[in-house]
Amino acid sequence: MRVWKTKLLVKVMVLCMGMALMAGCEKKEKLPETEAETAEMTSEQLEDFVPDRHSLYEGNTNYFYDQLSKEQQVFFNIMKKQAEAFYWGTQEPELRVLPEGSVLKCFEGTYTSSEEFTQGCFGNLELGTLNRLDAEVVAQLFYHSCPKYFFFSGILVQEDGKYSMELLDGFTSREVIDSYRDKIEEKTQEWLKVIEKCENDLEKEEAILRLIFDNVQSDTLSNYTTLSIFDMFRDGIADGIGGALCDGIATDNGYAKTFQYLCNAAGLDSLYVRASSQSYYNISLGYHAWNMVKLYDEWYCIDPSWLDQYKMESPADRRFNKSYNSFKKQSLINGKYVQYGVKMPRCIRDTMKDGPQLYSVQDEDGRYVIEHGLLTEYQGEGDVVIPEKAMGLDVTLFDGDREITSFSVDEGNEFLCAEDGVLFDAGKEKLIRYPNAGASEYAVPEGTKIITKLAFANCTKLKTIHLPASLTEIWAGAFMGCSSLKDIYFEGTKEQWNAIETFYPYFPGDCTIHFQ
Repeated sequence: MRVWKTKLLVKVMVLCMGMALMAGCEKKEKLPETEAETAEMTSEQLEDFVPDRHSLYEGNTNYFYDQLSKEQQVFFNIMKKQAEAFYWGTQEPELRVLPEGSVLKCFEGTYTSSEEFTQGCFGNLELGTLNRLDAEVVAQLFYHSCPKYFFFSGILVQEDGKYSMELLDGFTSREVIDSYRDKIEEKTQEWLKVIEKCENDLEKEEAILRLIFDNVQSDTLSNYTTLSIFDMFRDGIADGIGGALCDGIATDNGYAKTFQYLCNAAGLDSLYVRASSQSYYNISLGYHAWNMVKLYDEWYCIDPSWLDQYKMESPADRRFNKSYNSFKKQSLINGKYVQYGVKMPRCIRDTMKDGPQLYSVQDEDGRYVIEHGLLTEYQGEGDVVIPEKAMGLDVTLFDGDREITSFSVDEGNEFLCAEDGVLFDAGKEKLIRYPNAGASEYAVPEGTKIITKLAFANCTKLKTIHLPASLTEIWAGAFMGCSSLKDIYFEGTKEQWNAIETFYPYFPGDCTIHFQ
C-alpha cells in the first residue's frame, strides 16, 4: 500500500512539474496582446523567445515607432519578436505556389502575374484591435525601421483569415536564409572595424559610403532583361542588405537599406525613405529609395545609390548631405515622402552646422567661394581661373547661362589642371569640364580615362567630338543638352566602345558614332 501511494505521489509530482513547465513555456513565448500587457518589449522578453544567440546589434531606428499609437506599437513589437525568432531559424519558411493570374500586392499597388510563382512567408500574426489598413501601415514602417531583417518584403500576407509576413523573392528555404544571415553577420563585423576607426560622425558616414561604393554594384533594370514586366515590380534579394553585403549587388532599395543598417550599427540615426520619382504627363515612373541621416543634431538627405551611380566623389565632395529642397532639385525625386502619415524630420541645411569640416574659403573680393574643397560660387565669365585650394567643382556651377570660353588653374593648385582651356584632374585622367562657349570641335587627349558627370553639359556650340581609345567611363549627364552634337569619332573599335562603362550620358538622339 505504501509503495502504491509513493508511486502515485511521484506520478502526481511529475504531472504537476510537467504542467508547470508547459505553463512556463507558454508564458515564455506569449506575445503581448493588449496595451495593458505592454507596448514596450524589453530585451529580456526577446531573449526569452529567441534562441540564445545575438547579432551584433539591434539594427533599427525608433524614429517611426515613437510616433505610432499604443495599439500599433503592440503590433510592431509582435512583428519584431517573430522576425527576430525567424532570423535565428525557429521556423521554416511557408511556401505556396500561386497560379498564373494571381494578384500580388507590392509597395506601389497590385500586379497580376503572367505566370506561376512561389510566394514565401513566415510568422503568425493577429491584428488584435487594429484594422487591416492600420496593420499594413505598421508593416511598412517596420520595414522602413528594421533593415536587419533582410528577408522581409514589408508586405503582409492574408490567407484564410490569418496574417503573416512576406519574404523577399529568393528566400525560399531555411538553408538560404541562414547562409545569408551568417554572411551578413560576418561582413558587418568586418566593416564595423573600419567604421569604428573614424574619429567623428562625418568620417563614419564617409567610411560607410566608401565601403558601399567599393563593394556594391547597382542592380538596375538593365539586369532584368530575362524577366517579365511583372517580375520587375517584385522585390528580390537585391532590395535588402543581403544583396549588398553578400552578393555585392543592390537596387536603390538595397543601397538605402545598407546605408541605414551600417549607420545604425555605427551609432548614427538614419531613416529609409521612399518617394515618388520623376513623372511624365502626370504618370509616375515609380518610386525611389534613399535616406535621411542625423549628424550633429541635424537631419540631412542623402542618396547612396544616386551618389554611386553618378560618381559623386569623396572626400572632395562632402556636400552630399542636403536639405530636402536642394536634394529634390538635384535628383529624380518628384513627389513627397512615402512614409504613411508619420511626421518626417525637418531637413533644412545644406552644410554642417557643427562638427568637423574641410576648409571653407571665400575670396576677399567676393570672386569665389570654396566649401568643403569644392568651388561652389564663381563670379565672372570668359576665362575662368580655378583657385589654388579648390579640389573640385560643384558640378552644376558652370552649367548655367554664363558663357565660359576657357578654364585655367592657379599654379599652386595640386588637384586640378587645364589643357587647351579644358579642365582636368591633376593626373589628366579625368576630364572635368569643357567650356560651354568653347570650340565647335574638340579632341579629348589620349590617356583620358573618364569623362565626369556633366562634363559637356549644355555645350550647345559643340558639333563634333573625338574620343580616345583610352576611355573607360562616361559618367551621368556628360553630354546632356549638347543639342548641336552630330558626330562622335571614337579612336577604337566598336567592341572597345561597348566595353566603356556608361550611366545615362545623354548623347543626342540624332548623333552618329563613328568607329576606327
